[in-house]
Amino acid sequence: MDDKIPTTLAFVHTFPDGDRDFSFYRKPGADKMIEEDEVCYDPSLPLLKHK
Repeated sequence: MDDKIPTTLAFVHTFPDGDRDFSFYRKPGADKMIEEDEVCYDPSLPLLKHK
Protein backbone atom coordinates (compact mmCIF):
# COMPACT_ATOMS: atom_id res chain seq x y z
CA MET A 1 0.00 0.00 0.00
CA ASP A 2 1.14 3.53 -0.72
CA ASP A 3 -0.55 6.46 0.98
CA LYS A 4 0.49 8.73 -1.93
CA ILE A 5 -1.38 6.71 -4.59
CA PRO A 6 -5.17 6.86 -4.22
CA THR A 7 -7.50 3.94 -4.78
CA THR A 8 -9.22 4.23 -8.15
CA LEU A 9 -12.94 4.87 -7.80
CA ALA A 10 -15.65 4.20 -10.37
CA PHE A 11 -18.98 6.02 -10.26
CA VAL A 12 -21.88 4.61 -12.26
CA HIS A 13 -25.00 6.60 -13.08
CA THR A 14 -27.89 4.44 -14.29
CA PHE A 15 -30.50 6.17 -16.42
CA PRO A 16 -34.21 5.28 -16.26
CA ASP A 17 -33.91 3.42 -19.59
CA GLY A 18 -31.12 1.21 -18.14
CA ASP A 19 -28.27 2.94 -19.99
CA ARG A 20 -25.22 3.69 -17.83
CA ASP A 21 -22.62 6.44 -17.61
CA PHE A 22 -19.23 5.74 -15.98
CA SER A 23 -16.86 8.22 -14.35
CA PHE A 24 -13.48 7.33 -12.86
CA TYR A 25 -11.26 9.02 -10.27
CA ARG A 26 -7.55 8.38 -10.72
CA LYS A 27 -4.48 10.60 -10.80
CA PRO A 28 -2.99 8.01 -11.45
CA GLY A 29 -4.83 5.47 -9.38
CA ALA A 30 -3.50 2.39 -7.65
CA ASP A 31 -4.77 0.18 -10.50
CA LYS A 32 -2.32 1.92 -12.86
CA MET A 33 0.60 1.78 -10.41
CA ILE A 34 0.50 -1.89 -9.38
CA GLU A 35 3.63 -3.88 -10.22
CA GLU A 36 3.58 -7.42 -11.61
CA ASP A 37 5.41 -8.78 -8.52
CA GLU A 38 2.53 -7.51 -6.33
CA VAL A 39 0.00 -9.81 -8.03
CA CYS A 40 -0.34 -13.39 -6.83
CA TYR A 41 -1.24 -15.92 -9.52
CA ASP A 42 -1.83 -18.82 -7.08
CA PRO A 43 -5.65 -19.23 -6.81
CA SER A 44 -5.33 -20.65 -3.28
CA LEU A 45 -3.71 -17.37 -2.04
CA PRO A 46 -4.98 -13.78 -1.78
CA LEU A 47 -4.88 -11.89 -5.10
CA LEU A 48 -2.54 -9.10 -3.89
CA LYS A 49 0.60 -9.23 -1.79
CA HIS A 50 0.71 -6.47 0.83
CA LYS A 51 4.10 -4.83 1.31
